[in-house]
Amino acid sequence: MKHFLVSILVSVAFMACQPVEMKGKVENNVNFVFDEANEKFKRIAFKEEGDLRGLNIGTSSNNLLDRENFLILEDDFYKHYQIDLNSYEFFDLIYYKYDGKLDEITVDIHLESDLEALEIHDDFVNWLDSKYGKSVLDYNGDLVWNKNLNDSTVIAYNLKMVSSFPDADKAGLEKKIELGIITLAK
Repeated sequence: MKHFLVSILVSVAFMACQPVEMKGKVENNVNFVFDEANEKFKRIAFKEEGDLRGLNIGTSSNNLLDRENFLILEDDFYKHYQIDLNSYEFFDLIYYKYDGKLDEITVDIHLESDLEALEIHDDFVNWLDSKYGKSVLDYNGDLVWNKNLNDSTVIAYNLKMVSSFPDADKAGLEKKIELGIITLAK
């Protein structure tokens, strides 16, 4: 009996940790106009097309050659860029490569203004809702969208807002938006 209860509890805990799967046709009820979004959002997303910055997960990693300025680090598996939005604000952009293809993109956006951070976050939510339907919450409370491709590949988008204490030389809390785009399954 004890083993039975433990197996039920483990099963329930496992199911609670999984993102909710979207079934059926995606309903795109959001009318998002890319050109009317926050200017910093447009600089980060860069293009309306693609998964981010005009690129799609799964494309050849050769497309990353000289794509961005301000390369910070690079090796066989990733390219890390830091792109300024103004004198104090910037975003880190990391392209991960696997088997000669773009496999993952992460973006950490560092902002000063609470209001602008919320506006950019909302632009990402509306942009992704318009492309992939309403988001769901994962077990961490982050917003998640799934894009299903024809070859049974799933591309997951994970978005969250973070406030953290800054380095000693900064005056206030840092507002950070984190976006991750990753291949989940093939």
